Parts: sequence; structure tokens; C-alpha cells
Amino acid sequence: MKNVEEKCCVVTVSEKPLNLTSGSQNKEMSCSGVFLNYHSGIVVCSGILFSRFINDRQSMKKDAKILHSERFTKKIKVNVDYIHVCTNQSCETDRRNTSRQEAQLLMMINCVEFQDAFHKIFKGADNWGFYSGTLDTEVLEDSRFLSWFALLKVPTSSTCTCKETIPWVKSGSLKKGCHVIACGSPFGGLCPDLFMNTISKGIVSNLAGDENALILTDARCLPGTEGGGVFVTKGGRSYLVGLIVSPLCWKSDEWIGLTLVCSVHLILKNMLQAGVIQESLIEKSSQLITGSLQAPLTANRKPSSEFYPGVALVETGQLWGSGVLLNQNLVLTCRHVVNENTSLTVRVNNGGR
Repeated sequence: MKNVEEKCCVVTVSEKPLNLTSGSQNKEMSCSGVFLNYHSGIVVCSGILFSRFINDRQSMKKDAKILHSERFTKKIKVNVDYIHVCTNQSCETDRRNTSRQEAQLLMMINCVEFQDAFHKIFKGADNWGFYSGTLDTEVLEDSRFLSWFALLKVPTSSTCTCKETIPWVKSGSLKKGCHVIACGSPFGGLCPDLFMNTISKGIVSNLAGDENALILTDARCLPGTEGGGVFVTKGGRSYLVGLIVSPLCWKSDEWIGLTLVCSVHLILKNMLQAGVIQESLIEKSSQLITGSLQAPLTANRKPSSEFYPGVALVETGQLWGSGVLLNQNLVLTCRHVVNENTSLTVRVNNGGR
């Protein structure tokens, strides 16, 4: 799977039997996902769509780290749509058309590092609005599950020889300004011929949390791309660095063109630390972490000699603005930012912080 779009897929969730009558609460919801290993059929995607299928959700502990498949209703139905190009001529997978397979939900994993960073930054009083890619208000309002990710098992062709685990990099090596590629399916399963595995480019706008658990990018992502992959490129090859959590849709009734991303290596790390019961899955998870390639990101980093000019945050009481850091002692900003204040605070990025 050399191309970014071949590593991504669409995940559709519903309850059996599917009722498509008008006004029915049982309807299909969809998001994006990423194949961690095609040969093993391991897919990871956003967990928020699965939250309404949790049995006795009210009794769920706030510090929960893992939810096994037994915690979900047995009526849940999961389908994965994907495009796979196999180098094996005898592979039964159709090379041109989209394939659909019914998937098994193995578990949901909570990325606690992302959860901690998220709750420190986004507060209800700040009037942030997140969109889950569906009009279901129950899913829309439950931001508890933004840090949760679903692990799925998809049956794949026994004749396929694509055993490659998706290469990834640790988010701790990222710096502001690194170029990234986002791949997801806007509006989920809607019109896959047009929207499936859409590519968007951008940069790392900011980083937060332990080991850069929370990544902010300006790569344009629309509702439905949640669970899609964010990649960096090196030497003509793409490396997975994070999963799309949510487009930052609204802030105080204004549209925001940024996207929240969770570090993929921390998702895998939490998968191992959760003490998964199935030995086969532990083995696969270990291989994902210990056997995957690591891409040096030095090519995307700014040398210290190029630190100036830079951007600084200028705070004047309850107001703030941006300024241009011309050298170690000189900042250029608009007059109205200072607003005749003699006391102000200037914050600069020093060593990635």
C-alpha cells in the first residue's frame, strides 16, 4: 500500500436489523478509518460513533481506558468500505472497485494523553462546538468519546500477500510547520465515488500534551473524516502520525478552519498498556509498535538560525494578539493590540513550547 488513500477506509455503523423508515432512530452513521495492517485486517477508527451502542453507558467509569466488545449491544453491525491495490496477481480483491466487508468490533481504546490535553485546553465556557459527522445530537454533544478509538477486524483475502504494517512516526518528533497530508472521507459513507479517501494538505499548526498527544493542523478536514489518517512524507514514502479526531467547527458562533488530531503511537501505546486479553491481538499490537518503521523528521525542522523572524503571542490584560519576533529583543505588532498599555506579556515558542 504505497499510496496514502489505499491505507484509509470508510466505517459504517448501524444496529441490526437496519430500519430506514422516516424518523427512525436506528440509522447508519459513518466515519473514516485507517488500516494498521491489511493482511491481518486490523482497522482503527473514531470511537464516537460506537458510543451509543454501549450497554449501560451511564455506569461507565470516567477514568475507563478500554471497553471490550462484550460491553456493546450484540445488534451492532459494522461495515468497512475500502480500495485495496494488491501486487499479487492472484489476489481475489477487486483492484478497481470499492470493496465492502462486515467487520468485527474488537474493543475501544481511550487515549488518556489526548484526553488530558483536550480537557485542559477546551472548556465549556469557551463555547467550542464539535461535529461528529452525523446529525445525531446525542453523538454530537458527547465529547467524552472524542479521545476513544475503535479497533476493528476485517476479513481479508487469504491470497493477498500484503503483510506490510503501516509505517508510522512518533508525534514527539513533530515540530510546528511540519508538512502533513490528511486523508479521510468527507460526510463518511455519503457518495463514496466522489468523497472517499479525499486528500488535503497542510502543516502542523500547534502541539499540546504529553509527547504531543494533541496535534492541531490547518489541513482542511470536513465532518465525516474523523478517524482518517494524518501522514508525513519522507523519501517519497508516507508515514502515519495521527488520526483525525474532529474538525474544529465552531467557536462562539464562528467557523474555525482547523482540525484536531490524536497521536497514533499513543493510541497504540494505550492499546498495549490496557492489558488486552486476547493473546493474538497483543502479539499483533506489539508488532505494530516494535516492528513499524520510524521516519526521521529532521528535514521538516527549522534550523535555529532561521528562528527569526518568528511569531509571538502578545497579551495585554484580557486582550491578546500576535506579533512578529524580529530578534531576541524586538517584537512588531499592531498598535491596537497594545492599546496604550504599558504592561504586557510576550510569549514565544522556545524549543517547541
